Amino acid sequence: MSRYRLLRYEFWFEPTDVKKAMKAFNKGYAITFASPNLNELRAIAGGLVGSAKKVAPQSSESILKEAVELSQIILNRTQAVFVTLGKLGVLAIKLILPKVSRRGSPNEPLLVNSKERNPSVRLYQAPVISTFRSVSGAGDWSWN
Repeated sequence: MSRYRLLRYEFWFEPTDVKKAMKAFNKGYAITFASPNLNELRAIAGGLVGSAKKVAPQSSESILKEAVELSQIILNRTQAVFVTLGKLGVLAIKLILPKVSRRGSPNEPLLVNSKERNPSVRLYQAPVISTFRSVSGAGDWSWN
């Protein structure tokens, strides 16, 4: 993938298995975005620093704090991390210029090259769903 970085292609890495989450980072691929869940994030960050963390269920605040800390390790290898946190939502962490005053505005570019490491963190909370209806398959229907 490194030759694609020279051609300015961007890559989104979506790990699908905790055991395999570290592979793309070990091979030195040019990953622009990564979207792990918290367990995959722990595995990737642990693989990059040499120790994986096993953590028991925690409070929402401590989960968010841990996700931010671990994501900053991954920001050494990618420009933005989107951590899926189930019912808490999605945590977006990216690098920004140090003098940007409006962080996270809709008009702000997603990525800005910066020599200083100033991450911008934003939580997109998951909506509360009062009624859940299960459907089978994409486009399945019956003749009834």
